[in-house]
Amino acid sequence: SWHVPPLVGPDVPWPARPLPDLNLFHLSLQAARLPDNYFPGLAIRIGEIPRGNVARIPKERPEVNPPVLRLHGDPMAYLYTNKFGERLFPAVVYRMQTVSGEYPEVSRDLIQVTPLMETIAHAFASDPQFGDVTVIHDPFIRVTEGVVLGQTALPHALWLVDTQPVVIGAKYVYLIVRLGPNGEIKEVIPTNIVEATP
Repeated sequence: SWHVPPLVGPDVPWPARPLPDLNLFHLSLQAARLPDNYFPGLAIRIGEIPRGNVARIPKERPEVNPPVLRLHGDPMAYLYTNKFGERLFPAVVYRMQTVSGEYPEVSRDLIQVTPLMETIAHAFASDPQFGDVTVIHDPFIRVTEGVVLGQTALPHALWLVDTQPVVIGAKYVYLIVRLGPNGEIKEVIPTNIVEATP
């Protein structure tokens, strides 16, 4: 039989930490259901790419034919920033189901849907048509053009995709947990509510 061993040394209580702030990061940061040809599921718009800086956006299977940008540069430059000029990353994204007409009772469990996102995986290359380009290889990032949300047609948008299974007809809210330079939670950014449509 096992017994609790005697405590060796002083009993130092774990320091109480305040809860992180809930903040609005950028007005255009928004969750949506993407068209199937870009990604068959939910995603969060995290940035915009100027029209002249996009060389190719694949219309089918972007995981095989990655998007290409017309420059040698870090795609992180296109992430939204807050009023202090801070970028969204590093961050981890969680998802929570919310109450809806079809699902009036939900568990409110949090599900982690991305790894720690510190950068966007990319590589520099040379293209015969566009010259120096940047190819985005990150499996959690999609680039779209002309996607319509509500009444708004979006320009070239940068999306962080949710690769975890969802329940069709359920509604979800995302919580973006943004980290500071020391790795501690700096703030939590909730998104709009989005429905998982077929």
